[in-house]
Amino acid sequence: MRHFKFLMVLFVFVFSLNKSNAQSGWFLQDPYPTGEYLYSVKFLNQSTGFVSGSSNTILKTTNSGLNWTSVSPTNFSMTYYSNFFVNENTGFLSGTQSFIIKTTNQGQSWNKYETGNNYSNRSIYFLNENMGWIAGGCGTILKTNNGGMGWQILISSCDSYLSGIRFINSDTGWAVGYVTGLQTTRGLISKTTNGGINWNRVFIDTDNTNYRVVYFRNSYTGWVAGDNGRLLKSTDGGENWIIQNNFTSSYLFDMHFKDENTGWISSGSGKIYKTINGGSEWIETYTENSESIYSFSFTEGNNAFASGSGGTILSTADGGTIWKKLNKGIKGVSRSIHFVNENTGFVAGMYGLFLKTTNGGTDWNFKNTGFNATFFDINFLDNF
Repeated sequence: MRHFKFLMVLFVFVFSLNKSNAQSGWFLQDPYPTGEYLYSVKFLNQSTGFVSGSSNTILKTTNSGLNWTSVSPTNFSMTYYSNFFVNENTGFLSGTQSFIIKTTNQGQSWNKYETGNNYSNRSIYFLNENMGWIAGGCGTILKTNNGGMGWQILISSCDSYLSGIRFINSDTGWAVGYVTGLQTTRGLISKTTNGGINWNRVFIDTDNTNYRVVYFRNSYTGWVAGDNGRLLKSTDGGENWIIQNNFTSSYLFDMHFKDENTGWISSGSGKIYKTINGGSEWIETYTENSESIYSFSFTEGNNAFASGSGGTILSTADGGTIWKKLNKGIKGVSRSIHFVNENTGFVAGMYGLFLKTTNGGTDWNFKNTGFNATFFDINFLDNF
């Protein structure tokens, strides 16, 4: 048992496993539940939620994020950029491949459906169980009317790339990204009023930027956010836009508004911002993270979750004033491991990395050596 635990911890640090796999007998101890980029989070209720991201990572929790299990498919793989659940059973994920995956049983199994798009499917949005859209590479927008089993390419224009899409009804929607060929990359907002059959480019930014997310509360009021802290607001259905970015120069990845005044936005600097006046002013509500925060999921009441790079998972129960970190662990490149007994062990590695555990690898603590060197081997003469 002792040797098995030593090998388990060594495998975790050297190869950076991204998921727990009960069938293989290996379990990720640190970082927990993963060290992967988590591009999207979706909670179906206060207890059950999913995070998805790089290296075929799909994790599920049934206890509000305290514990996570892998529900990743084993017969196909990709990086998942976007997930969307239309109810507590049926969800869709899209990403770097030409197909999407769908579950109808809360992630117990997944089915694969080709989209016909040879570029990345960056953002997916469903209005109901049958009708949905995808926006992605080469300015491609696709639509399904049969629950993702078949897709129609509505538009494809390789002078642009689309990162976000949102509809408020079966007719009216917006897609955002960037357009090239103008000497610099410029943010792009397109709008449809006939379900995606036709799209009008209603706004092209004059600055070098990329829009990443669009959010409309109703047919009139909406926001678009992207790189370099770019934030815009419209009050006439996206026909005209005013610039609101005055609070950060970081990338802005996701946002949520519970009404026309109160909203939250996530950033590449690891900060979460909140507004109570429709985006005119923003205050920092979370600053303790150096990892990018990519996605929000708001449930009932004041409860919400966020996910990001480095396996970051956060939760709040007070409307985003205080955020709690649910993931744990230390990231780094290790070169050597040594246990002096079943509980006490050490890991050493690059840039002076030196860690100690006293509970068999469940938790690890930094030990400052004062060196910036790479340690290739570690050993102890006794058990002290």
